[in-house]
Amino acid sequence: MHPQNSLLRHLIAENYTLESLAKIKEELAVHRSHEILPVANGLLAASSSQAPDAVSGYQNVGVRDNVMVAPGQMSSNFSERLDFRDAHLQTDCEAQWCIFDPLLSIIYGERFLADRSDVVSSGKQLHYFNRSLTQLTPAGSCPELYFLKHGRYIANNHTPLAWTQANQALALHLMEKSIGEKK
Repeated sequence: MHPQNSLLRHLIAENYTLESLAKIKEELAVHRSHEILPVANGLLAASSSQAPDAVSGYQNVGVRDNVMVAPGQMSSNFSERLDFRDAHLQTDCEAQWCIFDPLLSIIYGERFLADRSDVVSSGKQLHYFNRSLTQLTPAGSCPELYFLKHGRYIANNHTPLAWTQANQALALHLMEKSIGEKK
């Protein structure tokens, strides 16, 4: 199951032009989808939506000049407690991660740009780019993931997530380069 959002559905296509990508870029700008604002110390929070005392600690992780600063342990280590972790799993209810589809689009875009005859990579670049666009929240935010709650996929509290925003912005940039290269 994959969460689908209709925010950009009218702009998603099987073939893009620089003009159609510009419309997507405009819509993303209107919703501030890729806007990452610094916190008081000048660093960029991994997730600006978190309360100062949020358990995840994402509000305290800073990204600046490609250096991540994490003041404490970010999550629990279940490597020795798999039975505890697995007790909460439900078949076909796994979290749907949004950070990876734009990353895959980037990888396939780089492959296509390295070899313009690689139509398989071009197709996969498009596929994962389009998937990433459908994962935006109705407000246009880039979530970390969606999880199933009461039979419905909802974005988790790490929304927007700076890594998803950055990956999607780069995926859009590489899509523009690929379209330009195809001419």
